[in-house]
Amino acid sequence: MVEIIIIECYFDIMCGIDFSEMIRQRYSVRKYDSRPVEDDKLRTVLEAARVAPTAKDTQPFRIYVVKSKDAIERLRAITPMAFDAPVVIMVGAVFDECCQSPFSGKDYSYIDTSIVTDQ
Repeated sequence: MVEIIIIECYFDIMCGIDFSEMIRQRYSVRKYDSRPVEDDKLRTVLEAARVAPTAKDTQPFRIYVVKSKDAIERLRAITPMAFDAPVVIMVGAVFDECCQSPFSGKDYSYIDTSIVTDQ
């Protein structure tokens, strides 16, 4: 017989919300308010990204915060992904710093940057 032990989710304890409920409530945002993002909120987001786990903790990424209207307009000219956000956060991999799989030789950059953006 297999014994099943249910352990309370760490996320539930820390955030006070059921993890599965949070997953059901998530959504994608495609339209943004034009109000500026407060610096303390931006710092919170950037700190979460900074402590994101990466392969061998190499943190092979760079985060770029674009706030100026001119720079955001230039981004919108080359990509539709800026939407109408008052601040754009871009995450890029530094391939020379990425860990590589010893089996396939592929780098983990796409995984590491995905984790950073998902924090």
